[in-house]
Amino acid sequence: MSERKNQTISKDDRYTLLAQPSYPTNGSPVSPTSNIKPSLQKFTRLVLKLNGKVFMDSTMPRNSSLWSESSAEAVSSSTTAASLTGATRLSLRTSTIVNGIQVSQSKPPTTTDTSSKAIQSAKPLTRSTNTRLEARNKTIDDPKKQIQELQQELKQVKALSDNGIRKIQDLEHTARVKDLDIKSQKQSIQTLSAGARGSFTMIKSSEKRLEELGAKIREHEAERVEWKSEKVISEGLHAQIKDENETLEAEAAESAREIEGLKISNVSLRQRIKASRKKIGKVSSQKLLHQRGAMKAKAATSRLAKRVIELKKLDRDHNAHAKEKDKAHNNRIKEKNNKITLLNSKIHQLESTISSVQQQANLQTDKQTAHLQARNDTITQRFNTVDIETGEERDNN
Repeated sequence: MSERKNQTISKDDRYTLLAQPSYPTNGSPVSPTSNIKPSLQKFTRLVLKLNGKVFMDSTMPRNSSLWSESSAEAVSSSTTAASLTGATRLSLRTSTIVNGIQVSQSKPPTTTDTSSKAIQSAKPLTRSTNTRLEARNKTIDDPKKQIQELQQELKQVKALSDNGIRKIQDLEHTARVKDLDIKSQKQSIQTLSAGARGSFTMIKSSEKRLEELGAKIREHEAERVEWKSEKVISEGLHAQIKDENETLEAEAAESAREIEGLKISNVSLRQRIKASRKKIGKVSSQKLLHQRGAMKAKAATSRLAKRVIELKKLDRDHNAHAKEKDKAHNNRIKEKNNKITLLNSKIHQLESTISSVQQQANLQTDKQTAHLQARNDTITQRFNTVDIETGEERDNN
């Protein structure tokens, strides 16, 4: 017995639509008819499966037990709103609707011409819906992956709808030519119409998803505009911070130059102190000159102390001005204050060094003065006790 090949018209997670050939695989038709087109002679049996179970067979008698069980399961599935796909629901009702147009009512028509006319009238609406969806797909600027998925889904829905309508027309033509059972043929038409109705529901769901994606696109555009404005503000703040950093660097360089000047003054002062020490070591007549040098050193120390006070005052004024200028840069001001504190510590070290040098100079001066005084006392005592002319000691008694 020769086998028959089944062709899958449409397949999804929940349902499978098969068309079975009516002739053996050797190519000889079972009941050849000259009036039937070659494309229509191939498939005369239509099978719809739900969840792996036969829901309807066009060659099955209406009153068979399998038909009753499948119909009961389908009605149960329709009452629980079982999904054919993620966005399509299949419901079985007495009236069949294809893309919003009623095809068959509760009272069946006498012929299949009424269904054919209704399906033909539903074609322009399906085309207009597909055209509108394609135009909307072109206007939406969203991630390409989601748009491609929607386009693929729409193509599958369109193919399923067109395939169902074409098979309905083929079944009607085959029924008119071969005088098949009108009731069984009408039930097949209703089943395929239910699939077309599910396709229309999928189209509506796809339109809704496209609208949601459009809303997300508009929201993303608004966020992008807001981000651009924030970026402009951030660039302005960066430029302002850069200018203030340059100002702080210039002020730090000026402070460094002042420190170098103080160092030079300190070296000069040390040289002058050394010169004063040399003058102190000569003779007692140079004592006054040494005292003048000490006075000059004190005056220089006083001037240096005044300069230190001025620098401290300038530092305080600068800190106050920096705080009033911008409170937002407290960290940078703290860093500068640390540098100024380091400068003050260096100044204090310099002051302590100068004070130590001054103390040593005063100590050396006191020693020299005491030495000279002792020498003068010795000379005076010698002068008082020895006669210069004779060289003999005088008797003061």
